[in-house]
Amino acid sequence: MTPIEPYAGMDVYTNDDERVGRVKQGPGDGDPRPSEYLTIHRPRARDIVVPRSILRLSEDRLVLPFGMNVVEGAPNVSLHRRAMTVEEKWTLDSCYSLWSGVPLTQVEIVKGQYSKPEREGVDMNEKAKQTTDWAKAKVAEVREKAEAQGAELVERAKAKGAELRETAKKQAADLREKAEKDAAKLREKGQEDAAELREKAKQQAADLLAKAKQDAAALREKAKREAKAHRPKAKDTVA
Repeated sequence: MTPIEPYAGMDVYTNDDERVGRVKQGPGDGDPRPSEYLTIHRPRARDIVVPRSILRLSEDRLVLPFGMNVVEGAPNVSLHRRAMTVEEKWTLDSCYSLWSGVPLTQVEIVKGQYSKPEREGVDMNEKAKQTTDWAKAKVAEVREKAEAQGAELVERAKAKGAELRETAKKQAADLREKAEKDAAKLREKGQEDAAELREKAKQQAADLLAKAKQDAAALREKAKREAKAHRPKAKDTVA
């Protein structure tokens, strides 16, 4: 009989209030009790499996005792219709106990089967060593990945910087060439305008000179006529 999961459909958040996903109804393994492990469904990422014991109920949500970085690095284990193997349980418990502080589920690995030890402390030294080794390997993996990403970002920044410098040089050269062309066009236009103004001034001067000559000739002609008109009157007055 498949057990009913009481947390099914509840939202799960990290300890810094970032939503992880929702609890799925587990397929069950024939045990009428709810499973010790829950699957958290994440719509845009892979589902993760967590021990029920590390979850904290807060109002209408469940809260994990760590952040999203631990969620993203969670072991790739999924709940099947069959019971989880001891190795899968040990992987999950070793991972989450490191970040949550919840003690490991004490199991003894014997050819893919398990039984709870009768005495506490059996193989704890070996298990603690395995947990420490796993944590060291995980930290080294994260550090190596971070260093690789950092080196890649530095190379990208250098390449981008060189590209930007090259682009800036090309733009500066284009602007200088355009400025030179514009200056040459302005000089040429200025010369054309100056020549046109000089030609116009010459024409205006010639027109003014011609008009002045015409006016002077007209005045002389008028003066002659007036002088001629006054001469006979002067003779009559003398006689």
